[in-house]
Amino acid sequence: MPAHRRVQIGIVAALLAIIALVQRPDGRLHLFFIEGAGDAVLIQAPNGSHILVDGGSDPAALVSGIGAHLPFWKRHLDAVVLTSADRAHLPGQVAALARYQAGLVVVTGLGQSSAVLSEWQRQLRVAGAALKVGEAGQTFRVGGLAFQILVAGTAGSGMVLRIEYGRTSAVLAHTISPAMEQAIIDTGGV
Repeated sequence: MPAHRRVQIGIVAALLAIIALVQRPDGRLHLFFIEGAGDAVLIQAPNGSHILVDGGSDPAALVSGIGAHLPFWKRHLDAVVLTSADRAHLPGQVAALARYQAGLVVVTGLGQSSAVLSEWQRQLRVAGAALKVGEAGQTFRVGGLAFQILVAGTAGSGMVLRIEYGRTSAVLAHTISPAMEQAIIDTGGV
C-alpha cells in the first residue's frame, strides 16, 4: 500500500475517533424537543441510553432531529413511548422505527385503526420489539431514569408521563383537561 494511502486512512481513523469522543455520554440528562409539526422528545440518559417520546407528524424532521443528537454509529433507541396514536404523535415514529431498532416500546390508548397505526404495529412485529401496554401508576426504568405513567388515557386524552433522575423530574403531557391536571396534583403526581 502506498504511503499516501496509509496517511489518508490514518487521518480518517483519527477523525472518526475524535467524533466518537465528542459524542460519548457526558453523564447528564438531556431532553431534546425535536422541532417540527406535532410533538416529539428525544431523551438522552446520563449513561447514553436514548428514549424517544412520540414522533410528531413530520417524519423527515423527526429522523433529522434524532440524527442530530445520536452518535453517528448508533441505530438503536433503547425505548420508544407513544403517548397518543394520533397524527400529531405517530407518523414520525413510523419513520424512526424504519431507521432505528427499538428496545422497549410503551403505549396506551391506541384508539381507532388507521394505515399509519397499522404500519407502526407491523414495524414493531418485524423488529420483535418488546411492547408494554402502560397503565396509570406503572413505572418503568431505562438508562437509570424512572418513567412513571401518571395518566394512561384514551386515544383522545393521551398519556401523561413523569420522568425522574435523582432530584430532577419533568412531566410530559399530551392534551390534558383541567380535571385530569387537578387529579394528578391531588394524588401527588407532580
